[in-house]
Amino acid sequence: MTSGQIACFLSHRNVWARILEAGEPWAFVCEDDLHLAEDFLAFVTSSSWLPADADIVRAETDCLSGEFSFRGERVFGRKVRRAKSDLIGSAGYFLSLQAARRLLALSDQICEPVDCLLFFSRGSVPAPVKTYQLDPAICIQDCHLVGEPGRIGFPTQISPQMPIKREYARPLKPAGIAKVWREIRRPVLQARTFIRPHWLRLTHQSVFKVIPFRQSVSNAGS
Repeated sequence: MTSGQIACFLSHRNVWARILEAGEPWAFVCEDDLHLAEDFLAFVTSSSWLPADADIVRAETDCLSGEFSFRGERVFGRKVRRAKSDLIGSAGYFLSLQAARRLLALSDQICEPVDCLLFFSRGSVPAPVKTYQLDPAICIQDCHLVGEPGRIGFPTQISPQMPIKREYARPLKPAGIAKVWREIRRPVLQARTFIRPHWLRLTHQSVFKVIPFRQSVSNAGS
């Protein structure tokens, strides 16, 4: 991790501790380089729209493609979709009190980029929080507004293009029968990887898309 990533991690952790101290059921956590949609206040002044089983509702977009539930509840002209893939970026999100408590305990043992801690699965272990996504997003970091009007050009020590590296012990390469079995399974797994998104779209289980940022809900798509 870079010094900027460590500082960001500690800043978020400090906010989670303050959420516990305040004792409110929900809080909005944000970084200081966000651009906000015109209807932003409607979301932060009411908690009635938040899904009952949510730990986090992500309000930003990372401008990268992800997997989300096909159906979503419509709130204030936007949709709330269940996030079904790893996500990058932690600049704007709604966090429940229970999730803040869980993340504080987890971060006593793990120090990694905040978005990895929040949104990344760990092999067979799912991400520690249940995440939903606002679609379109109601906020976006300045660095993602390249070529767009209103971009300020804030300097950042955490490049959005920086590859995320996670250090794990590498498993031993298979040998003998295990290696043969791996090679037999390889084309099956490759075919499944190719077919899966098409099947999920066809059966209306998932959408694969880049979450857009929209200033106004009048421009929001379905």
